[in-house]
Amino acid sequence: MPSFITYSKLRVSYTDVGNSIPSFVSTPAQYTLSSGFLNQSLTEPLGNLKPEITHSFEIGTEWRFMNDHISFDATYYHTNSYNQLFNIATSGASKYTSRYVNGGNVKNEGFEGSLGYNNSFSKDVTWTSTFTFSLNRNKIIALYTDPINGPQTQFIFPNSFNSYSLEARVGHPFGEIYASDFQRDAQGNIVVANGKPQVINDANSFVDVGNSNPNFLLGWTNSFRVKQFDFAFTIDGRFGGKVIDMTDAYLDAYGTSQASATARDNGGVLVNGTRLDAQDYYNAVGGRSGALAEYAYSATNIRLREASLGYTIPGTVFNNKISSIRVAVTGRNLFFFYLKAPYDPETTLSTDNTLQGIDLFGQPSTRVLGFNVSAKF
Repeated sequence: MPSFITYSKLRVSYTDVGNSIPSFVSTPAQYTLSSGFLNQSLTEPLGNLKPEITHSFEIGTEWRFMNDHISFDATYYHTNSYNQLFNIATSGASKYTSRYVNGGNVKNEGFEGSLGYNNSFSKDVTWTSTFTFSLNRNKIIALYTDPINGPQTQFIFPNSFNSYSLEARVGHPFGEIYASDFQRDAQGNIVVANGKPQVINDANSFVDVGNSNPNFLLGWTNSFRVKQFDFAFTIDGRFGGKVIDMTDAYLDAYGTSQASATARDNGGVLVNGTRLDAQDYYNAVGGRSGALAEYAYSATNIRLREASLGYTIPGTVFNNKISSIRVAVTGRNLFFFYLKAPYDPETTLSTDNTLQGIDLFGQPSTRVLGFNVSAKF
């Protein structure tokens, strides 16, 4: 190879990884005790469930150039996950109301890469910089087969909100958010009746407001050292994706938001060229049953993820009884360079599949500042 190539590597792998069935699913407790009463389980016990399995293929390469001053790493991966677990309704003739079945085929493929540079300009000055990039695309190839109705093309993850749903649809990516919206006429105008905007209440007519997953991620990390001082920071960004702020929807319905206060001061809300009463408008659009699609925001954000500034006290100060002592101030999640959503899109109402990309009076994200001292002997 040419002399400017210091190192090169090609890697290929294929794996099968299983995921065990959650406890008490194949053999649920038939009776549970609650408040002194025995309650019969209404989930049918099935002993023939299979664990979820993922077939994964990956190919990557790694290169270093100019005596390791420049590095490059890239990976492509492709996975298919089968035998997902679905809880579905049983027939009316059964003594059970639900049962678990295996099914599904979810494809994920993506790319991850990094480009780095490091150099020692002298014994007292060094600089290391790394740029990272990643994206993932998924697609639902198949769902489950209902014993009565045959192959299914849609599955709605259950939740307690009647204006929001996270659905899995064959041919679509996982994570699509569907929400209620205004009823509109053929010209796209909001339908108004009795002085109130009309809202879609049928879940089958919810609009697709976007996907909760980002389109791609970027990151940039730098570290500098000048004699005894060192400084490092990481900037990262999430680009694309949608989130819904139900907190704003409730505050509007309660009349305690800035938007509702401004509307009252302006004499109402302008809809189709006509001003509607602020209370009537926000009672319709806000709250649990309102037009939740109006509260969808871009999840794109760029932040200073972390930073640190340190100083190393050499061992000569301590008559070489200690090799060195480093004191540093550190910070994490310091501030946003860009944020369009009214809350941190990385916070979520739930970690399971039922409530992704939605916030409801969640705790605000926090900035962490610290100070540390480390010694080498």
